[in-house]
Amino acid sequence: TYANIEGSNFFKARLNSAILKETIFIDANLMYANLSGSDLTNANLDGANLRETNFRNANMSSAILNGTEISNTNFSGANMRRVKLEALNFTKAKIKGANLEGASFIGSDLSNLDLSKYDANSINLIGTTLCRTSFSTGIDNSSCD
Repeated sequence: TYANIEGSNFFKARLNSAILKETIFIDANLMYANLSGSDLTNANLDGANLRETNFRNANMSSAILNGTEISNTNFSGANMRRVKLEALNFTKAKIKGANLEGASFIGSDLSNLDLSKYDANSINLIGTTLCRTSFSTGIDNSSCD
């Protein structure tokens, strides 16, 4: 809690159920790490490598993940209320069952995501790419080439 571990290497680390509130992970390597069930409230993960990282059922409320690498990252069931996920590519991320209320996806690529269970009015989608993105109102192909 409240630690500054900027630039640290947590490759394949097992941090499940850890209390990491307000921890600074800027530019850290968390590739293949297991943070399932962890509390990352208000954590700053800007620029971190989160490829293949498991955040299943984690509390990420108000966390900042701008410009991070999230290929095949698992956010299923995570509390991502008011999280900042800006300038990211979500094409292979898993978000099923995540709480995205108030989340900001400004400038992110949400192509091929199924957002049909979410209220699009409670998510900031300004400047996002929405190619074949599913919403409760149908599929958005407005950003497709």
